[in-house]
Amino acid sequence: MKTFVKKNLIWVFALVVGIGTMSFKVIQKQNVSEYWFKVENDIVLDDPAPANCEDDEGTVCAVAFSQNITPYEGMTIGEARDHDYYANEAKRE
Repeated sequence: MKTFVKKNLIWVFALVVGIGTMSFKVIQKQNVSEYWFKVENDIVLDDPAPANCEDDEGTVCAVAFSQNITPYEGMTIGEARDHDYYANEAKRE
């Protein structure tokens, strides 16, 4: 009787491990779109960012969010960085 329980317990354990292993999906990273907005004088504008940044080398010229949000009036670069959907920033070269 002990052998029967041990053998069946091993099979049940193997079955649980197999089902558990097969039930997990491989999570694929989704392509995250970025929505860019112009920055002027450290204020994020409700205006799509230009394709490139010119002048004032090293200063931030655009910020990106991972969701298509509308920056509120007067949003600073620091506030944009603290935002839940902040994704990236571009500096002038």
